[in-house]
Amino acid sequence: MKKKILLSVYFCLISLLTINAQQLGLYFLDGVVQSNQLNPAFVPKQKVVYALPGLIGGYHNSIAPYNDLVTTNAEGVNVLNGTILLNNMSDNNYVRGGFDMHTFHTVYGKKTWRVSMSHAIKFDSYVNLPRDLISLAVNGNAAAIGETFEIAPDLQLNMYSETAFGFMIKLGKINAGAKVKLFSGIANVSTDRTSATVTTDEEYYQLDIATDYRINAAGLVDVQNLDNFGNFDLDFDTDEFSMSDLFNDMSIGLDLGASVHLLDDKLTVAASIIDIGKIKWKNAYNYHSEGDYTYEGVDVRDMVNDDELSFDETVDTLKQIFNFTETSNDYTTWLPAKSYISGNYKISKLFSAGGVVYYENFRGKGYGGFALNGSMHVSQMLNLGLTWSSVYKTNSLGAHLMVKLGPVQLMALTDNIMSMFKPYDNQNFNAQFGLNIALK
Repeated sequence: MKKKILLSVYFCLISLLTINAQQLGLYFLDGVVQSNQLNPAFVPKQKVVYALPGLIGGYHNSIAPYNDLVTTNAEGVNVLNGTILLNNMSDNNYVRGGFDMHTFHTVYGKKTWRVSMSHAIKFDSYVNLPRDLISLAVNGNAAAIGETFEIAPDLQLNMYSETAFGFMIKLGKINAGAKVKLFSGIANVSTDRTSATVTTDEEYYQLDIATDYRINAAGLVDVQNLDNFGNFDLDFDTDEFSMSDLFNDMSIGLDLGASVHLLDDKLTVAASIIDIGKIKWKNAYNYHSEGDYTYEGVDVRDMVNDDELSFDETVDTLKQIFNFTETSNDYTTWLPAKSYISGNYKISKLFSAGGVVYYENFRGKGYGGFALNGSMHVSQMLNLGLTWSSVYKTNSLGAHLMVKLGPVQLMALTDNIMSMFKPYDNQNFNAQFGLNIALK
């Protein structure tokens, strides 16, 4: 019978609980105020616009859909299949997700310029699981004598407040925009040292373990019993939250963007880079594991009993491997800077087509993708479109809708239509809804 591993439940929980994958379809809705989130040069044609509070949510994992990894055991309980999980993994495997709660966004201006102000509370999560960690649990160390396994996960769970002030100016056929952002950290758990290796000695069959692994925590996060994996607890002290937390210890960030209209305004070329900045975390706690350890004659696979990891034995081993010491030092986390380059062509009054290329650098790794879009414009009241995108090596079909009834403007989009109906059969999901009041 195939082995099931409880250790990977951590990955599964993260993918289910975080509902911010990239909304590339939003880049083709230049006429709504929400597109200003991706390019500060994108502003609505109306001179006064107010966006009511709205939500953005999404997730992505690089391994496989949930239903491809989970099987039902003899007791009828859904468990992760370690062998299938391992076969779908690359050297590094990540789960990303989050949500943004936009409290307000307003734009005001004249013919050739606009100013904007907005606020949002954002949560993003990133977990990178090394394949060696799962391989060690499924196959044991005896299957790779003399080899070294890297078992340390990399993670960043981030919650912060963002207050932004933007300006756009029109210079002939060129629109240029910039946005200054003020970040205030609310809660964070992240790693800044991620080395933990396990090597099985070829001669004496002993485990040699070396760690240089550090977890930082700050804000409303309460990390308890990190030195005892059996009682490890991670809580968000929401009772301690106050409005002042939205504006404490602010850090500065920047968005930059531009667009140019060519061929009698039929072709629009645009580019932007957003979320340039970092967040400083004060009154923080650091949990550091550093050292070398040796265990005699251990086969990690012996911890697998009755198709599941023996929790007690796993806890005892992890407590010895990660012998954390606690300090209180401030630290900094960088936001994932994102860049976009797009082109959009008006084929006729009714139809337009375009494409966008996306790139992101985060925690020393690059992530990219692209999207193609076709839209139908039924007067100024209705805009319908389809978007085919390839992000993080995952292909999907999305759609957007924009309806304008007098001063009321409704928009909705997703980059993966099928995930709306079958979320457990898809690796990525995102959705955004907005309601605006747009005045001339």
